[in-house]
Amino acid sequence: MDRISKDNFHEMMRVQLSRTLDTNFEPCGRPGSRGVPFKATLASHGYTVIAKCTPADFVSDLKHEADVYKRLHPIQGRYVPACLGSLDLLQPYYFEGIAKLVHVMFLEYVGTPIYRHCAVLDQQHVLWQVEQCMEAIHQLNVLHQDIMPRNILRNGESGEVTVIDFERAKILPARVVLGPLSMNRKRKQMNDVGNRRRIDRSGKPFAREMAKLREGIICL
Repeated sequence: MDRISKDNFHEMMRVQLSRTLDTNFEPCGRPGSRGVPFKATLASHGYTVIAKCTPADFVSDLKHEADVYKRLHPIQGRYVPACLGSLDLLQPYYFEGIAKLVHVMFLEYVGTPIYRHCAVLDQQHVLWQVEQCMEAIHQLNVLHQDIMPRNILRNGESGEVTVIDFERAKILPARVVLGPLSMNRKRKQMNDVGNRRRIDRSGKPFAREMAKLREGIICL
């Protein structure tokens, strides 16, 4: 298959979906609280991705999730899926007669929920993998706020674990770096920041999220 850029993929998929939603575009999982996952294939190249579709009431949530993926850009394709863009459908997709889907976000396929792999999982190893994902997400000042097993995927071939579903996530403001400081003040500030960071990780939102994560994995 010929390789294409993200922008070209987005434009070609936009044109394809404007022509028809009857082929190369089909539901592939259980509906969530804000949308339905689809399998979308770019017919000209054979690339298949996940298309997260949502009705008008939740478009703002999906756009927020796209913003979160922008913040997580440095770790896309490793700890979180690569986000391939979003678009409004020219014609809505009527899902089972109960929802009119109007907006879609494209994500790379990274696997299936970890609860489907229970028979072959090393629980401690999986916990370590997911903790690595969450550490990377937290380092970019993002709180997932819905870290449950259904939002953790595992690639059956590589064994890699990835975190998904950021529509409820919170982007925290980055710390402000002030002007030049004397060496003594800079050393003191670095110590203070280090201590504050340790406190944040041990007793505040990041730590609570990690505790919830561990509890969810243990209950698999």
